[in-house]
Amino acid sequence: WPEVRSMLRAFLAAPAQEHEFLPRLLKIKRVHSDCYIGLCSLGYLSMLFMSSQRRATTLANTLFGSVPLWDQIPLAYWDTINSQWPIFSLLEMVSHEVRSYDSDSFCCDHLESELDMSFHTIVHRQLQSGDALPVASSMAYLAESPSRCSFGKATAYLSAAQRLLGAGSPRLRHAAKDLMALGEAQLDRCAVGQNLTVADQMQSKWPFWGVLRRVEGESLIQMNSLQVGRTPPNYSAPRLTPARQLPMHNGSFALQEEVSGPSAEDTALPSLANITAACEDRSVHVAIAGDRR
Repeated sequence: WPEVRSMLRAFLAAPAQEHEFLPRLLKIKRVHSDCYIGLCSLGYLSMLFMSSQRRATTLANTLFGSVPLWDQIPLAYWDTINSQWPIFSLLEMVSHEVRSYDSDSFCCDHLESELDMSFHTIVHRQLQSGDALPVASSMAYLAESPSRCSFGKATAYLSAAQRLLGAGSPRLRHAAKDLMALGEAQLDRCAVGQNLTVADQMQSKWPFWGVLRRVEGESLIQMNSLQVGRTPPNYSAPRLTPARQLPMHNGSFALQEEVSGPSAEDTALPSLANITAACEDRSVHVAIAGDRR
């Protein structure tokens, strides 16, 4: 299995190239194994090389598409990524093959408002450019979002988690884990009274799996969720400073679009580097918990 995982990561690093090991991977038959993530990864890899009709049938009639992701991989997103299996990268690639861009938005996308459309556009732009989305931009969108679950809010939480993980500070790791858990909850519980399947999520136009692919590809998670630091005994939190206004414009989400010069995050919030330096001698835990919006 470690060799299979290495081959999968090599394929995903350059999917357009020829890989001599690829026929071997596609010929591996399902065997009795406890490595459920490895089996799922091979299943989604094979879907990339199916005809569209066969792929649709597979998603509709097998466990690869007809059940929630939790039923396939009973781990939190954090621990799934920590396993080093590139499952979210594979899910993103398969979703590109099955998604119909001309169809109406999926029920949990909520792309009918200008707020959602503007954030959707900037997230795609940031992913294409390779730049992480500023934390303040995600927070501004979340602050203005209506009181309902949505895949847009999931994308915002996961983008904020990616940005905090990218800072490379142990002080921000716990906050990133909380944000990722909130994003995961938005994806799993969006449709009330309905278990959202993997096939359902593949119809979404929000790039939440693209954000998780970045976390996977950059190896930003190197420990399981139980190893992430807890608040030490007798900890006394520092006093809160007055809140700073997030970048809004006429009550709606806004993001500075200049390529150079100070960004919205630079002007509205202290930089991650400054946060880390200012809190070097104490445990800082930024949590957005119990989100019931």
